[in-house]
Amino acid sequence: MFRKPNPHAIECDAGFSVEEVAYSKLAYRENDRKVTLTIEYLMGRPAIFILYLAEHECWDPPFDAVRISDDEWKRIGEHIREAYRSQGFEIEVYMPSSQQRESGRRMPPLPENSENSEN
Repeated sequence: MFRKPNPHAIECDAGFSVEEVAYSKLAYRENDRKVTLTIEYLMGRPAIFILYLAEHECWDPPFDAVRISDDEWKRIGEHIREAYRSQGFEIEVYMPSSQQRESGRRMPPLPENSENSEN
């Protein structure tokens, strides 16, 4: 079950929450850990939200020595997608490969059904 304790946050009974903390920043909380992620809003029909996972290797302080595994990133992405879907929004979750992270490339290819595509 999801609920909105304020206009910027979504909480789940499963023990996680998502909160927009700035225009392009999203905080994912799970138990006592948090990771702050970058989100982009692309206009078009439908509107596209792109969430960049795995930009950081670890949780935010004080857990910054705890590495986030690929399986945890997948779970985090699914939790965020479920939270937004519960509010009627679809979100694209983008997890760049380690090669893309090392090269600094962040932008994924746009979905083909988007008006934002260059086709």
